[in-house]
Amino acid sequence: MLPRRQRVSPAARIAFIKKYLASGLTQREFCQQEMLAYPTFLAWLRKYRAAEGQAPDLSPAAPSFVPLQVEPPAHRAASCTLEFPNGVLVHFSGDIDVQLLTCLLRAAIIFTLLATAKLHQVEPFAYLRDILNRLPDHPINKIAKLLPQNWRTPNS
Repeated sequence: MLPRRQRVSPAARIAFIKKYLASGLTQREFCQQEMLAYPTFLAWLRKYRAAEGQAPDLSPAAPSFVPLQVEPPAHRAASCTLEFPNGVLVHFSGDIDVQLLTCLLRAAIIFTLLATAKLHQVEPFAYLRDILNRLPDHPINKIAKLLPQNWRTPNS
């Protein structure tokens, strides 16, 4: 990692950002590879995109919606493992209650949205209230506009 409080010139920041955009890596992976502080890199990227008038990156490396369907097993399972697209495994052992598992996954989705809102410096309560009001009439093909990194208040 760069030594603490070492200044990086604007030209070097842009070089890092262009290298990231060409890399196909996630932001975290790129920061680890280049030994950059993740929050610092996010700030650089936000300023770069604002200056360029670009929308946030929605390429395959960026987060996207993943369809989720939980179906009761044909027989009672002694354990269950969930594998997420990013490779994270969550293992449940013991008697599995499908309704409880479904509720946990729904809660995880909400917590992820709220954490992403905080990450993008969006006030979570205002964000959630607004998207829940907009969702019924929002076109499905423009749902990505409601993600915290793309969200804009109705007044902006």
